[in-house]
Amino acid sequence: VSEVSKPFCVDRWEATLWDTAGCDGVVFGNPQWMGCNIPDIYPAGFPADVCAEAPCSDEETPLYACSLPDIYPSRCVSWYQARQACDNVGKRLCTPEEWQLACQGAPCGLYPYGDDFSWEICNYIETFESFSVLHTGEMEGCTNGWGVFDISGNVWEYDSSGGGHVRGGAYNCNQAGAPILESCTNVTTFSDLMDPDTGSPVGSRNNVGFRCCK
Repeated sequence: VSEVSKPFCVDRWEATLWDTAGCDGVVFGNPQWMGCNIPDIYPAGFPADVCAEAPCSDEETPLYACSLPDIYPSRCVSWYQARQACDNVGKRLCTPEEWQLACQGAPCGLYPYGDDFSWEICNYIETFESFSVLHTGEMEGCTNGWGVFDISGNVWEYDSSGGGHVRGGAYNCNQAGAPILESCTNVTTFSDLMDPDTGSPVGSRNNVGFRCCK
């Protein structure tokens, strides 16, 4: 069991990025099908290395992390962008310990739904004949006793550790990696999320998103 020293809150759904804190303006980075080489996924004023240095000086166009049901989660987002979008709504990326505990939930299992892996409960590569990202909360059974949805499957999620670390698996994880990649205890590292020269977490993937904690 992951140990957390003090109470925390976690978003129920994977984040989408909006240009208003009220989540009622323009949403970015969430088409169902997308490649991270598409121009203008995010505004130029919200670059991949946004607020890498403190105090923040390069956030000309703030974006806000919103946790909403029934919407495709934002992807092709760097770790810096995810961290700042959470900060812009008074939240933060979950610590590794918080993320694991939020995933295990009240059953405290290897997966949100218990200890036995199933292709059919969350959005994994074998869940449907044609795999793709789904709306948040669309897999109604992919939750736990705390009401946290899609924390296993759908899209990988960042935690606060950086370093190219992601958790929870995604809709297109290879079959050979199951059921390890999708478990609450697994941490996967993608080198392409890091700048090869500086090691800065400015990379992105079309199957990586995030959620916030507080």
